[in-house]
Amino acid sequence: MIWQENRENAYCEITPAIMALKEQWEEENYIDPQLYADYKVKRGLRDEDGRGVLTGLTRVAEIQSYTVTADEHILPADGVLYYRGIDCRELVRGSEARGRFAFEEAAYLLLFGELPSRAQLEDFCGQLASYRTLPTNFFRDIIMKAPPKDLMNTMQRAILTLYCYDDKANDVGLENVLRQSLQLLSNMPVLAIYAYQAWRYYEGASLFIHVPQPELSAAENFLYMLREDRSYTDLEARTLTVNRSWQSIGGEEVVTEPKTPRSRRVIPLPEKLCDELRDYIAALYEPQPNDRLFPYTKNYFHTQMQKACDASGIEKIRLHDLRHSHAALLIKLGTPILLVSERLGHESVETTLRTYGHLYPSASAEAVQKLDDLMR
Repeated sequence: MIWQENRENAYCEITPAIMALKEQWEEENYIDPQLYADYKVKRGLRDEDGRGVLTGLTRVAEIQSYTVTADEHILPADGVLYYRGIDCRELVRGSEARGRFAFEEAAYLLLFGELPSRAQLEDFCGQLASYRTLPTNFFRDIIMKAPPKDLMNTMQRAILTLYCYDDKANDVGLENVLRQSLQLLSNMPVLAIYAYQAWRYYEGASLFIHVPQPELSAAENFLYMLREDRSYTDLEARTLTVNRSWQSIGGEEVVTEPKTPRSRRVIPLPEKLCDELRDYIAALYEPQPNDRLFPYTKNYFHTQMQKACDASGIEKIRLHDLRHSHAALLIKLGTPILLVSERLGHESVETTLRTYGHLYPSASAEAVQKLDDLMR
């Protein structure tokens, strides 16, 4: 989406994509008006016993910060935030397992009440990318001129000024509000970075401004715009990008393309593994950007694994068997086969089923048991 100088600009356009998202929102977020009477929804701050007054009905988010005993005593508890009934901690862990960025997936969940399919998430990310832009000279005129030291104030002024560029700012139709919401969702990180860069400049640092890239996620763009050299590592974004294959052919190191298009993928990494990789990299002597992180041969890894197996008394396995162990663990943890397939980079789910289908009989038995329990 490009800002245009003529006032009939594409920024305000209600596109077919927005109309489709609006219909999806209506399906997932409808609340029966009778529920407002049933739950005695009213305006106010506190009821007679000191608890918060119910001023609206929502199925979007919930915070559990206390428990109520049988005798009506309120006991503080560790806070838990739920989005659409899903514990946010589980949402983050699930995004890692699915090979997706949690920000975009959580935003889709909050808006539309369900986790997106791969195709839905790709379309949603494309929609956000199309809105990740600001009007011509906006940075110079709004952010650079007399920036306050309070970065939040800079962002507030910028958002208020965007009102002047929106030809439908007061249109409260659902499709228009959804369009505005997606634009704010896309541009808030951009405004945060630009406000920070302006503050640094007035504190004596060099000024640099980078335009967000449409192919990057929100997290990747944040790091990309933050750094003067635009550099960031997959580790900072807690991801591993698979786009090359290293082989030793006839004693010569050769870098080739992955076997299939699906082999190219971005894999989220667990936080603990990222911490261990940071410690490992910090211990290296002046590593260069193009250096191999693990400059060892396959035979070296094989020898070390055999020694470790002997020392621990477990059955010896090959280096490639760690990939199978990873897949088996994901299946044991209840990860859907489609997500296992995406993480492994298989060309199709059928390939994954042919290789690991024998691990699913127990899961099938558990599903049958749950159905049996429901029918009793």
